[in-house]
Amino acid sequence: MVERDEKALISEVVRRMNESSIRIKDLDSRTSRIERDFALISESTTKKFEEFKSQFKEISTKISEISENLTGISNEVIKVRKELENAATKTEVKELGKFIELITPMTTRFVTRSELESILEEKLKKV
Repeated sequence: MVERDEKALISEVVRRMNESSIRIKDLDSRTSRIERDFALISESTTKKFEEFKSQFKEISTKISEISENLTGISNEVIKVRKELENAATKTEVKELGKFIELITPMTTRFVTRSELESILEEKLKKV
């Protein structure tokens, strides 16, 4: 009877050992899968981080270029504004035109002394 109890005990220990071994293998397999998944996630995260970092640098460079362009445009607007301040206004141009209109008939009606004398001589000859 003692032998049977010993055999039953040994058999129970072996069975439990086998079950424990299966559980350990199962846990080892799960751990390996989790480690692989974690490595993939880590690798993917690192790649995405590098991509974002690169895109951020690109965007930062473009923003700097846009800022420089805006500064240049602002300077050009200031130059144009100063030039416009020095330019004649519409009313000034109109006044100048009116003044030219006034002067033009006057200059065409004037004659020199020699022209007047020649005209008078011609008239006197006709009479």
